[in-house]
Amino acid sequence: MSIASQQHMEIEAIKGRYHISHYMQLTKMRLTLLVVITAAIGYLIGIRWVESATFHIGSFIGLLIGGFFLTASSNTFNQIIERDSDKLMSRTSHRPLASEKMPVVDAMVFAFISGLLSLLILGLALNATAAFLGFASLISYAFLYTPLKKLSPISVFVGAFPGAVPPMLGYIGATGQFSFEAVVLFSVQFFWQFPHFWSLAWVLHDDYQKAGYFMLPNKAGKTKRSAFQIVWYTLIMTVVSTLPFYVGLVGITYLIFAMLGGVLMIWYALQLFKTLQDKEAKKLMYASFVYIPVLLLLMLI
Repeated sequence: MSIASQQHMEIEAIKGRYHISHYMQLTKMRLTLLVVITAAIGYLIGIRWVESATFHIGSFIGLLIGGFFLTASSNTFNQIIERDSDKLMSRTSHRPLASEKMPVVDAMVFAFISGLLSLLILGLALNATAAFLGFASLISYAFLYTPLKKLSPISVFVGAFPGAVPPMLGYIGATGQFSFEAVVLFSVQFFWQFPHFWSLAWVLHDDYQKAGYFMLPNKAGKTKRSAFQIVWYTLIMTVVSTLPFYVGLVGITYLIFAMLGGVLMIWYALQLFKTLQDKEAKKLMYASFVYIPVLLLLMLI
């Protein structure tokens, strides 16, 4: 082999190692963008709800960039820890660490740098409380929720905490206040996650079983007990979602949608309890995809 050919192969290997698509997969780009959007809406809600809060383009951009790096770091740590389990599931076997297309050390460096950058940006552009929330979210998602998935269904409850942080982080970033309104915003997103994620876990149950994950509310899996829990938490979600109206933060339009959308999701959850069929779980899952973004937008407008 000629020296030129060897050099060409080395260059191609380096290109493959640092392929941008690998990093995009590590960050779970679509999920990361959704998280950043909900944080941005939380920021704008804070501006609207608190008279003393004013919009600052620098802090808003800092929230977007810091939120992106925070979520990217969390998702990367998640894939580092789960790389062997990801190999077993059809849905995740193509990921760069699971397929060994990327060295683990590269992912580790990326996760640490993006995590540190996120906390630095959130602290400087917003405030110390926002940075602390970001840090707590990263730790609880990557190092509590992730390993718990193989131990107990309580992992979903633990994972709901970092999952509910983004809109509250945006709100606190805008207002500088850890207030009752911030807790209400957190609570709405927190309880929404149970019917949303459990319906998703119902559909993906067979794949999760390959990796030994307990993602449904009962270890037995797709049973009446799991379906009953989904119905119960969908009911709680609907009640909690009306809180912004009853504490005077939003108007009647919000309440109407929260109730109608909640009742629709309860109906789908009841159908799932009745039939235990994947198709009913999918209806609940798709309804949940629409429910929370519309609620957040109605809080804003």
